[in-house]
Amino acid sequence: MGFDRFYAPITAIGDYFDSPKDIRRLIHKEFFYKSKKELIIFISPGKKEPFAFALKRRVLKRDKSYLEYYFPERLVSKDYKLTKKIFKIVKKKIRADIHKLRKRFTKITLIGMSVGCANTLMIADNNQDIDKLILVIPGNCLAEGIWKSVRTKRLKKEIEKKITLKELKKYWKDISPENNVSNIKAKEVYFYLSKADESIPYENGLILFNLLKKHGHNPILRENKHLGHYLTAVSFFMFSKDI
Repeated sequence: MGFDRFYAPITAIGDYFDSPKDIRRLIHKEFFYKSKKELIIFISPGKKEPFAFALKRRVLKRDKSYLEYYFPERLVSKDYKLTKKIFKIVKKKIRADIHKLRKRFTKITLIGMSVGCANTLMIADNNQDIDKLILVIPGNCLAEGIWKSVRTKRLKKEIEKKITLKELKKYWKDISPENNVSNIKAKEVYFYLSKADESIPYENGLILFNLLKKHGHNPILRENKHLGHYLTAVSFFMFSKDI
């Protein structure tokens, strides 16, 4: 049994089932100003990531500023219609924040992780304010990610009571990563993938990588064979040199 398959049930408890309906509680952020030369923005896939402190510490040590967005719950809910609504609210709010911050910094780097890459690409698509984009363990299709992940088996059972995978792909089309890469303006794009990923399969991340290449980008791929989904995330937080 791989680490992803062992760890997924532990982290899945209580997740995904009731995304917040109170918009005022939806988006949390922490901002740390260090200098105006670069702002690193991290979009969490949901609740505050426990290892994100390592990323923040490394960013600030390099004399860069840091902004982190996280949420009170996982944004993907058994209410698939609410999920779409919430993703669009997140996009609108964070894009507006970034636009206001643009004049304060010479460079803005946007980092997405796991399911959070869907939000990240919605924010980055056709956005001149983003200079650099880093996608850590992403997938190409949000609906397929729910269907295939070892973590979201319970969520899949809830959603498929109401809608098929084919129908969900169509309904979530405009919030799915593969449909938000055609107009990426960032000059630098980095991908972190694991061939041992059992949460978002490596093949799905590679499809997204190749889509960016198809649209004229030259993304840089960082991949590993053994770390899996969660340990790839931890490794990025603690050791990535691309920030």
